[in-house]
Amino acid sequence: MSERKSTRIASLLAVFLIIGPAILLGAEKLPKPDQIPAVPSPAQKALISQGIALHDAGNFDGAIAKYEQVLAETPGSVEAMYEIAFSHAGKRDCAKAMAVARQGAHFRSELLPQFHMLMGNCLDDLGKRDEAIELYKAAIKMTPEFALLHYNLGLTYARTGRFDDARKALQLSLHLNPNHGSSHYLLSTVYHQLGYRVPATLALSRFLSIEPDGPRTVDALRRLQSLLGSGVSRSETSNEINIVFPAKSKKDEGDFDAAGVAYPTA
Repeated sequence: MSERKSTRIASLLAVFLIIGPAILLGAEKLPKPDQIPAVPSPAQKALISQGIALHDAGNFDGAIAKYEQVLAETPGSVEAMYEIAFSHAGKRDCAKAMAVARQGAHFRSELLPQFHMLMGNCLDDLGKRDEAIELYKAAIKMTPEFALLHYNLGLTYARTGRFDDARKALQLSLHLNPNHGSSHYLLSTVYHQLGYRVPATLALSRFLSIEPDGPRTVDALRRLQSLLGSGVSRSETSNEINIVFPAKSKKDEGDFDAAGVAYPTA
């Protein structure tokens, strides 16, 4: 890689970092991925691995310094671009994260949907959720088989109260990756909000089969117990169990009224 080309790319990155707050956080079309990424050397891959270890240890600045070494030598390394953007996001510096991610999105690579996802995450974190939704939708058109884009779209829809849209996005995420625990976990909440008691229970049960011992397990078990007991009461004068169904239970996810009767109660 020529010194002139390296300087040009570095200068572009510097410009993006400076003007990021002004132009990068608005609703813009995604870049056209029309550039070919460079292949990092073994030594550069080692630097990236060192940076990832530093990032995982919470040393974001140290990680960024490692990635910048790679970019100084090989400006077209999308691996280094993605990791440096991810570390800026770890520092909660969304302007810089989006600037570098946007630069990386100019390259045709397997990391393209992850660059898009990082940009959408930053917009969501900044409260620019309508813009995040439009970005995710545009990204999905480019890489429709990338399940996490659908999940993140569903998450942003849920945060804006658009639960039916969230349900559809999360179902697509799980169609592509049935073992994604977070999609099941969030979908259970969305189902509950929309009044789908049994689907919410099934989604939580599936989540617990994927993540039986994790940081969200206790909450999932608590929610599952609450759902199982919803609409169920015991007579004060006899041993009868009373089960109350909504007058107009929703059937578009399936007719689960009979299944509801089979739920065990405490």
